[in-house]
Amino acid sequence: LQAAAALRIGDAEGFKKALKDAESRLKSSQKRFDEYLAREDKFNVEAGLDDELATNYAAYRDKAIKPILEAAKNGEFEEVISLESEEARQWDDTYALSVRKAVRYLTDNATQINDNAAANSRRGYMLMAIAFIGSILMATIIYFIIRYALLAPLDRLVARIQKIAEGDLAQHAGALGQNEIGILGRNVHQMQTALAETVIVVREGAHAIYQGASEISLGNVDLSSRTQHQ
Repeated sequence: LQAAAALRIGDAEGFKKALKDAESRLKSSQKRFDEYLAREDKFNVEAGLDDELATNYAAYRDKAIKPILEAAKNGEFEEVISLESEEARQWDDTYALSVRKAVRYLTDNATQINDNAAANSRRGYMLMAIAFIGSILMATIIYFIIRYALLAPLDRLVARIQKIAEGDLAQHAGALGQNEIGILGRNVHQMQTALAETVIVVREGAHAIYQGASEISLGNVDLSSRTQHQ
């Protein structure tokens, strides 16, 4: 329109500049539209919308924009006005409808992707919380297993050894299980039994020595008494 108006009033420079700008904008529009159609990350629904966009864009370009440019080049001002008011507006509305449909789909799709991402994020946080709680429970269970299966029997065994060291050899053997601590407990019990038997033997030997000495002493007294009588 600017080119046709400039030509109508005899502004040749304005006509050339406006016509050149219009052709440049058309080429730039075509390039960006082709780049949009050539994108790779699109779904099947987008491909259908792209076909509709391409059809309406080509119709808008070929039935409105290019005829207007051609009429402007030929200096047909009334033809430019007629094409702009009839063809251009009609195809502009048609193409705008396709654009709004594509934008609505892309917006809805982006919203759905964001909602899915938010849901996945919440699910991830929930799984992390469950894993954290599970790890705490597992650590607690392992602690009690170690406490009752290893540490508590070991404490009882240490206390028993301390009493043996103090001279208490009459302790009863407690149940310490079948693991290594149980084996150690049975060995300690065998040691306690052996020590007790050794003490008994020593006591019996000491008693026998004492009894023999007593008998010898009595014999000496008796012998001395007889000697004095003689």
